[in-house]
Amino acid sequence: MRKIFIDSSYLIAIALDNDSNKEKALELSELLSEECYISDKVINEVVTVVNSRGNYTQAVTVYHYMVDNFKIVNDYEVANYNEKIIQIFAKYEGNLSFTDSAIIVLMLELGIDDLLSFDHGFKREGRINVIGI
Repeated sequence: MRKIFIDSSYLIAIALDNDSNKEKALELSELLSEECYISDKVINEVVTVVNSRGNYTQAVTVYHYMVDNFKIVNDYEVANYNEKIIQIFAKYEGNLSFTDSAIIVLMLELGIDDLLSFDHGFKREGRINVIGI
């Protein structure tokens, strides 16, 4: 089974009807039958944005969807986790968020090649395959 890391931008598009990537997210939803991974940082970002741009009911619903359907990576099982994140963050001179830098670290550490995302910033990283852009 294919391993795919799911980025916040995809999950936000699924959760919010008024998101500009909603239609594209629905078209790619068949990929969610694969082995999908998220992190605590992704959960935090998705719930926060959905609550802000939608409402708390939508935020709670997407939270339960994430924890019920995806494998949640324990970020801190990765040795020198924050140091590796800041190295990626510095490599892109802050043009990739700390959370996005963390996603790259986790993907590389766990051998996950594919990322489902609408965030064009990930295209800078040649070591991962971005699906959705």
